[in-house]
Amino acid sequence: MISPRLLKAGLLLAIFVGLGYRFTGDLRGNYREYEKKANEVVALAQLKKYSVAQGLVSVEFGEYARRLDELYREAAYEGLISQTLLDALHDSESPVPLSGYLFADVEEDEYGSPLDEGWRCGFSAFPAEPGSTGDHVLLILFDDRAAPEPQGPVGHGTWKLFSAHVERVRGPVTRWPTERELRTKFVEIRSPTPPR
Repeated sequence: MISPRLLKAGLLLAIFVGLGYRFTGDLRGNYREYEKKANEVVALAQLKKYSVAQGLVSVEFGEYARRLDELYREAAYEGLISQTLLDALHDSESPVPLSGYLFADVEEDEYGSPLDEGWRCGFSAFPAEPGSTGDHVLLILFDDRAAPEPQGPVGHGTWKLFSAHVERVRGPVTRWPTERELRTKFVEIRSPTPPR
């Protein structure tokens, strides 16, 4: 016969082992989610650095850089665009993800024509492995065409950040989305971190 004291100790041990397994199992699952969120925050920070570098270039040269490599040449001295970000461009020979994300220049307008860098520019970030390294495609756009009393391309417009789940938008965003696409596929980010 098993003593009540031993039975009670065995029952408590089973409960603690079960709770420990449940906790560590949840922790491993949550860690992956935290890692994806951290990757998205790093990508978002790169998009914000891009906007600052574009602002400096537009003031100095009167237009925005069409591609990140042009922006790198003009703004690298400010430390805003790193070689690491340049290496993470999706169309480079062997892109190296930056915290699980690749990046792309928005090079065409909504009709497929080359983007007028005097008035608009954009940059996107997307997970290198959707669902594994991130869940959202991030996009930053600047449109100076509708600015009140435009006096040239010197930043009277506003920067807008957008996020779309990878199920709605896949891969790089290289064409300026239409207003309908922005409304139906993307969510505007109004806070400093990606939406949950």
